[in-house]
Amino acid sequence: MSRIRRLRGVLLRFTQRRLLATMSGIVIAAPGIILLFFDYIWETGVTDGLALIVLATGLSLVFIGLMGRQPDWVD
Repeated sequence: MSRIRRLRGVLLRFTQRRLLATMSGIVIAAPGIILLFFDYIWETGVTDGLALIVLATGLSLVFIGLMGRQPDWVD
């Protein structure tokens, strides 16, 4: 359980650096975009699903990097 908490803390500190989050999001999203737009003979449903997960993770990091962290609610 402590490894999951440590990984969560690293990810939260990682998203605070906007440039780093944006650049790594682009790098992470690139393979997902390539797998979605091009058809390879070795692709299966599993690789399509993993490509969508990787693409969503990369795009969320790009979004965080561009918009910055925002509060969950406004008082």
